[in-house]
Amino acid sequence: MDFFKGYEKAEAVRRIFGDDTEHVLGNLQVEFNQSWVIWCRRCRWHLIISSKYLNEGDKVDIHLDIVHELVHVRQFLEGKELWDSRYDYVERPTEIEAYRYAVRKRGSWPR
Repeated sequence: MDFFKGYEKAEAVRRIFGDDTEHVLGNLQVEFNQSWVIWCRRCRWHLIISSKYLNEGDKVDIHLDIVHELVHVRQFLEGKELWDSRYDYVERPTEIEAYRYAVRKRGSWPR
């Protein structure tokens, strides 16, 4: 929660975690690197985020990517298989769900 101030109040994030929002965000580990992406590491409570992307990327794109990856955190905690090789990336049920959350009405995005 140190890195994403206000996300615990964002409607989009609260839809993902409900009453567990503060708990999940409070335990989320965030690692910064120099790549140009955001992704959920294959371990619990861990996001990898590009410092360059945060500094130079479009704020709407960054928010959509963060919401998308937070859905993957929830899916992982629910025991879902995030990298199911039976599906192509765009057909993977976990990806479809994550994109659905990300593109849903903006609601109360953090400023």
